[in-house]
Amino acid sequence: MEVAEPLELPPPTPPRRDEGRRGDAGDGRLERAKAVPLDELLEFNRQGFAICPFHSDSNPSLHWIKKSNRFYCFVDGEKGDGIDLIRELNDIDFQQAIDYLCQK
Repeated sequence: MEVAEPLELPPPTPPRRDEGRRGDAGDGRLERAKAVPLDELLEFNRQGFAICPFHSDSNPSLHWIKKSNRFYCFVDGEKGDGIDLIRELNDIDFQQAIDYLCQK
């Protein structure tokens, strides 16, 4: 009886970065975090502008785009959503920002 050669299997694929994490898109936490209105995080005037927290600012230069719930600073070019804002202001990682916003 002839012994069969062992099969050469491909190397195992590493788990996805977001697989099994608390904030992955499968449980809706990411969508809930992104849905928190920016005016719950910063104080905006009626025109949708706020003092930018990323640089010394005396005039409102951070604009809130309500339709997409995103921000843009006309002075330093910072842009993003609520997750980006919380991450930068508090020097925390993506998952911690999602956790924080889901508590709002």
